[in-house]
Amino acid sequence: TDLQVVDVFHSFVWGSGWSKSIKKMPMNLYHMHNNSNLLPELMSVAEDPDQADNLTRGHITESFVMWAMDHGFQLSSTPMFGNTVSFDRYMLQQDLPEILQFFHYRNVDVSSLKMLTKKWNWRVHEDWEVVQPPTTLKEHRALLDLAWSIRELDFYRARFLRVEMRETDEQRLLSRGLPL
Repeated sequence: TDLQVVDVFHSFVWGSGWSKSIKKMPMNLYHMHNNSNLLPELMSVAEDPDQADNLTRGHITESFVMWAMDHGFQLSSTPMFGNTVSFDRYMLQQDLPEILQFFHYRNVDVSSLKMLTKKWNWRVHEDWEVVQPPTTLKEHRALLDLAWSIRELDFYRARFLRVEMRETDEQRLLSRGLPL
């Protein structure tokens, strides 16, 4: 299957109950989200975070359902994809269960491939460490993370899984700057 972005849903800053959870947040998460500008953006969203949270939750759900239906997605049809998707699935279950219904129970978790290459083929793992951009280590934003997860899965497909690719796949990898 081609690994490509089909369309991009809205980009927005939203955090369910952030005003309460920020006080309990471990320092490493606080620094990561502060350095990526997520916390300052989140704090500027509204004067009343609880009111903004409720209004935004409804807007996100309604917008996503309409977008998904316009793009032909059906309930329980699409595996969840990304790095450490169990966290994403948990967050959706807690905060946006209507959106979670669109995803299949199966996951494509790129972080599992990362762990396997580290254990079974350390040279491929080291190659990814060279190819991976330094910004992914500092920033933690959903769209950027997803774009790099697609690139990383492309890399593991070519270098670790060694899936036979069509010429167009090879050209696409080269255009993204990935070694074959």
